[in-house]
Amino acid sequence: MLVIFSSCEEPKPEAWLWNADDSLAIMELVEPQKGFLSSKDFIPSSAISISFPAELIEQIKSDTSYNRYLVKEFSFSLTDSVFAYKFESAVDTTVTGYVYDTLKGQITLSVDSFFAQGSELPEALDTSFTKALRYSSRNAIFFDSLGGDSKWRIAKYSGGCDGQSPDVSASPVLDSLKLDFGSKNLTVIFPADTILYGIRGLHEPSKFVSISSGQSISIAGVYPKETDTIVLYVKGEGGWIPYTDGISLAFSKKGLQRIYVIGISLKSILTATGEWSSVIWGLPIVVN
Repeated sequence: MLVIFSSCEEPKPEAWLWNADDSLAIMELVEPQKGFLSSKDFIPSSAISISFPAELIEQIKSDTSYNRYLVKEFSFSLTDSVFAYKFESAVDTTVTGYVYDTLKGQITLSVDSFFAQGSELPEALDTSFTKALRYSSRNAIFFDSLGGDSKWRIAKYSGGCDGQSPDVSASPVLDSLKLDFGSKNLTVIFPADTILYGIRGLHEPSKFVSISSGQSISIAGVYPKETDTIVLYVKGEGGWIPYTDGISLAFSKKGLQRIYVIGISLKSILTATGEWSSVIWGLPIVVN
């Protein structure tokens, strides 16, 4: 007796390929959030006053190795802004989108006095100088779909937009910060982490700070890299506010918003030479 065996292999699923319809669907999700994803909102429209804490003035006085200009205020003017996307598709009907925002312009710094090199005594001086602004930031968004007729959705966002000027190698560094809101708190670090909340991590919106309209958030602590001396500001719905431990911000507009924590290199403010040097974290919050 002749017995013939035959095997029937399961057909392999068709490989998913990114197509024009997917691209359009994802862009429809991104475009309405362009304001949230862009960094332009952190640029103040009016001059920012600056006052140095007493301990910082003493530090400025004691380092007599260079001329130190005491700036009373500074203002921004943008000349160019480029907002760009980059999408990376995977084999499992998921896409990671990277949002890059590049701002160019200048900062005008108004001076009222200065310490001459070698001197610890201030001299009156009414002048101003400008510095170039070259700033870039990065956000990430994670999209998924079950394929077929299923719609694309935004599943995760990066833990914050992070921006530097003039670039990563020459900007100051923030190690971490702490937020208090109601009875809750959150420690934010920079790198992606499986347990801690990281700026470079991808997080579901349910992991974001969530508050009610009118509720305040306190920034309990900001921790720069030990080698960086920086001047700190924060920004919520209003303008830039000089940072102090425990400072509170309140939000009334509902939806996705950001808390900005801004660190400016001290020498950017004290010297007439060199570029503007700063670091910015834009932390997403959900206002209900």
